[in-house]
Amino acid sequence: MTKMRLLTLALLLIAGLAATAQASHTESLVLNADCDGFNAEGVLVLSSYIGTGDMEVAVEALNDGVVVASGTATFHIESRIVEGNPFTFEGVWDVAPEGATEAVFLMTLHSQGWLSLNETHNLAMECIMDDCQVRRPAWWYRHPDAWPVDELEIGGCTLNKCQIRNLMTGCWGRRVAKRLFRHTVAAMLNDLACGGAPADVVVEANAFLGSHPRHQNLNRAARREARALKNLLREFNRRDVSNKAAPETDPEWDDSTETITWDEVKDMFR
Repeated sequence: MTKMRLLTLALLLIAGLAATAQASHTESLVLNADCDGFNAEGVLVLSSYIGTGDMEVAVEALNDGVVVASGTATFHIESRIVEGNPFTFEGVWDVAPEGATEAVFLMTLHSQGWLSLNETHNLAMECIMDDCQVRRPAWWYRHPDAWPVDELEIGGCTLNKCQIRNLMTGCWGRRVAKRLFRHTVAAMLNDLACGGAPADVVVEANAFLGSHPRHQNLNRAARREARALKNLLREFNRRDVSNKAAPETDPEWDDSTETITWDEVKDMFR
């Protein structure tokens, strides 16, 4: 009887080791995660005693242990392949994570009503937002919440957001000076958000605005100078627009077809 019990125990241990060796698991796993989402590929090796099912993946982006984004994906196993079922999956974040985070992949497989795969994989990731885009003056005016600062020094005066927006739509002695003010504001905000603004032109534009009060009626040379500066800043403020952006529907903000007097036309050739 004792020998029989020992033999039975040995068989149970062997069976347990075999089951452990044949437990469902992943192999050749490649994980990726970035600002847009996550993806993975690998091979799912199924244990010999389960049928097919859905492999579900829940991914969380953690920052100092706090979940800042999450996503899910599902891969259906149609049939059991002895050498393993190749799989790929991808998903998107509910909210894009930012900065240095840790992506935690939890992979589970439910087959025939019970759990047959339960793996967790960690991946360090650095999410750098690369969707920076310079904007037109009208966009900055209509999106004050997107401003990176609450005040700017323009023309030698420190102005808050409310004052700047009022000046962008207020009365000026010359429209060209008003447009120069708008593009100076946009260039400074674009530079804070994305970088790359022509610093020398911004300095010249601010010097011009500081020496020419907004109600001043500019002479011919001043108008020519203001228009040249405005055109340079306008080129920078529209560098990411190209043909993808719809034209301004409000003529007040559309300076692509700016109306000028005959005297101003002659000024351009003197």
